[in-house]
Amino acid sequence: MNIRKQGSLLVLILAIAFGLVFQSQAASFPAPTKYKQTMVRVFTESQVSGWLPTYGRHFQEMAVSANGAKIGFTVKLDNHIDKRFYVANADGTGLTDVTGSVPPDKLAQDVTSLQMNDTGTRLFFRDYPSGSIYYLDTTSPYSSHVALLGAAWVDARKPYTLDSPGNTLYLKHQVAPSGIWRIGLYSCPVGGTPAIVFNIDQIPPIGVYTLRYLGSGKGGPLFFTFDRDYWSADDFFMYKTGATPTKLPNETHQYIWDEQNLPNTIVSADGSKILYGYADPSTPRQLHLVDTATGAKSFILQTSSLGLDWPALSPDASLARISTGRLRASRIDLQTLAARDTASYWFDEYGTIGASAGLSDLTLDNRSYYLASKKAANNAAIHHIDMAPTDFSQAPNITNIAFNRPFLPFDDTQKITVTAQVNKGSANLQYVHILSLWDGGELPPEGMIYLPLKFDSDLLYDDGSHGDLVAGDGIYTNNTITVQKWSEFYTMNRLPKKVGLRLIAKNTDSHYTIADTEFMVGTPVSAPINALLLLD
Repeated sequence: MNIRKQGSLLVLILAIAFGLVFQSQAASFPAPTKYKQTMVRVFTESQVSGWLPTYGRHFQEMAVSANGAKIGFTVKLDNHIDKRFYVANADGTGLTDVTGSVPPDKLAQDVTSLQMNDTGTRLFFRDYPSGSIYYLDTTSPYSSHVALLGAAWVDARKPYTLDSPGNTLYLKHQVAPSGIWRIGLYSCPVGGTPAIVFNIDQIPPIGVYTLRYLGSGKGGPLFFTFDRDYWSADDFFMYKTGATPTKLPNETHQYIWDEQNLPNTIVSADGSKILYGYADPSTPRQLHLVDTATGAKSFILQTSSLGLDWPALSPDASLARISTGRLRASRIDLQTLAARDTASYWFDEYGTIGASAGLSDLTLDNRSYYLASKKAANNAAIHHIDMAPTDFSQAPNITNIAFNRPFLPFDDTQKITVTAQVNKGSANLQYVHILSLWDGGELPPEGMIYLPLKFDSDLLYDDGSHGDLVAGDGIYTNNTITVQKWSEFYTMNRLPKKVGLRLIAKNTDSHYTIADTEFMVGTPVSAPINALLLLD
């Protein structure tokens, strides 16, 4: 370290020790951006026009290719009758109404269970009444082809899965040797004849069985749960197929992905990992990652909330996405278990996320998924979530986050100021909000009430108020941040402790950017330590 730097650091430490530091807003301490994402609106209900104008529309189902190139979705009028079918490039260009490509003896309102092969060249769908599966060639003229005629099982989950090129189907099939209650799992070459992979008679009969399909890797094996006795809830098991079905893990739990919807992929592309959710009455609901070769399970999280909603596993099994009573579509790094909410309280369309189309699978690059929502009449939309964005031509960009002091004392009479450079993207900025985070989540853990920080205002300003120095220069400011001393965060964590802050910018095109940062909360005794940590 050179002499000049040593001298500056010494002055800083002495100033902190005497409690004289950084009362001037001119001081600036750059803060790291721990996480950033964009939420770009790519489709709105106004784009799917030509219907009766007296009804609104909602996006009902969607499928995105693993390579992130194509998206297919259905849109339904709020009269719950008329329905249309669309294909587009995943960036929103090339939107094409392919309703007329549904086989002539079928109805568009019966199109369901959309899935795409990895490259997006084939969009599969199921005809609800017959159970038959078809696919569209997604290059003009969008011709439809038979994949499998009849009897793909109706379920509140993916009734079938695909290999990478879309040449083979894996499915739960209701035409099984022992009848409807002893159904089986099948593989089927597209346009070919199903071959049984698992017959439930392979497991010794102890009463009535209920089989539920969980999915597969891109080339198998297949995963399922079953209940020995439909009328009791004490004997669900999870298995993978093989010469002898294997229980995964080799344990007995209750309510293993019991009655939950599982519209997304919970199996890695190579079939080596699967998400495992269960809820024994004596324990909180738990989520684990299971190694399908060894049966070993790794703990991810537990929750006492009603559900583990919208579970999804990335193709390489490095990320999971889950919603609970606390987590908002939270992205979990399965190496570190660090979680970041990817949906936000300040996402205005958040009101009914998941009510119809919900959330898509994660793409191969671990960056993207799609979110469909409708909060009120005439504003249904699909947003593309990019969890590692580089393009800010549409969404705002939040950069150069800084604070006016290196730490915030644990004293709710003192405040810290945050500033950030915010560029507007494709339209004027509508707002820039701030939120307190608790370990990457926008809500406190279950059983807790208060977040770590509070604000006199939860907006950032570029109008000369709230500590802003120059109005209209794109530097947004809030000088009202203080600790919430009664937050359980501080009784659960020893000070000094870094506390998370989220900035959310929205422009008038309904594109958003989230940027998460952090700063230190400490005590007067720990203040010099905090300064050194921040300058390290």
